[in-house]
Amino acid sequence: MNLPDEKQAIRNLIRARRRELEPAWVRRNSAVIIERVRSLPEFAAARCVGCYMALPREVQTTELLVHCWDTGRQVCVPAFDTAQAAYGMALVERGAEMVPGASGIMEPRVARRVEPADIDFIVVPGLAFDRAGVRLGQGGGHYDRLLAAGRAFKVGIAFEFQIMDRVPRGEQDVPMNLLVTERDVLRCAVNRDETT
Repeated sequence: MNLPDEKQAIRNLIRARRRELEPAWVRRNSAVIIERVRSLPEFAAARCVGCYMALPREVQTTELLVHCWDTGRQVCVPAFDTAQAAYGMALVERGAEMVPGASGIMEPRVARRVEPADIDFIVVPGLAFDRAGVRLGQGGGHYDRLLAAGRAFKVGIAFEFQIMDRVPRGEQDVPMNLLVTERDVLRCAVNRDETT
């Protein structure tokens, strides 16, 4: 099986599994994951945190955003830049007006751009991850481009069933430094030059 077909087979498997998730299960396990993220020393040291606005069957991130605001951290989320025809990171403040973006994911109506180099710590969604930190996203490459442009400590968050023995990796795929699930915190074997 070639790389695109192998990736698509995993996407199909995880999407089918996610469709079966009950909202209460998602909320309960998301809370455990977010508490684990909050306890990380890398998070404690971060002043600017990148995060994502969760879809219903993803790990929910609202509690993390609120904690960041409560503790005086800057928070930024992906927002589509029509001039660049690409996603960038935009500052989001408590109470900011949010609107559906190009992919239907919520983003600030007024996008104040944050330079990738200014983000200390970023929480990344994915359909699947493996223990080496390889991430499989939706297939558009948006997150890989965002991650490649910065120096942030990269944390993939997912439910345990999304952790695979192996996820196929292409040249543009940026690995995570760490994975957090409801059961574990996994430090990944990424190359030192990919973490700086």
